[in-house]
Amino acid sequence: MVEVTFAQLQGWLVAFLWPFARITAFMAASPLWGHSSVPNQAKVGLAALISIVIAPILPAMPDIAIMSWAGIGVMIEQILIGLAMGLVMHIMFAVVQAAGDFIGLQMGLAFASFLIHRVVPILWCYHVFST
Repeated sequence: MVEVTFAQLQGWLVAFLWPFARITAFMAASPLWGHSSVPNQAKVGLAALISIVIAPILPAMPDIAIMSWAGIGVMIEQILIGLAMGLVMHIMFAVVQAAGDFIGLQMGLAFASFLIHRVVPILWCYHVFST
């Protein structure tokens, strides 16, 4: 029979829970996964899968009891780090979008100045002959 001690269970939960909290907060705040069209079950499931996959390769987690004040503090810390990473990703997407808008505006103004020399004589003729 397999026996699992409390220390082993605590170690497994800590190795899974801290990355899970950070990844879940990141997915909730990121522009790609945080969108309302992505179901919450998919976000949590993907965060759990990623946490299970990366848990063995992460360095040792702090040996803090999960249901203690220190554990709650670490949980809040991990959530805040994940939210900050999602916010940084939002800012990066906004910068790229603003650059695209600026480039599009510049192209539109250049195109308008290119065509204005051809359109003005036509509009002047239309104005002269329509009155």
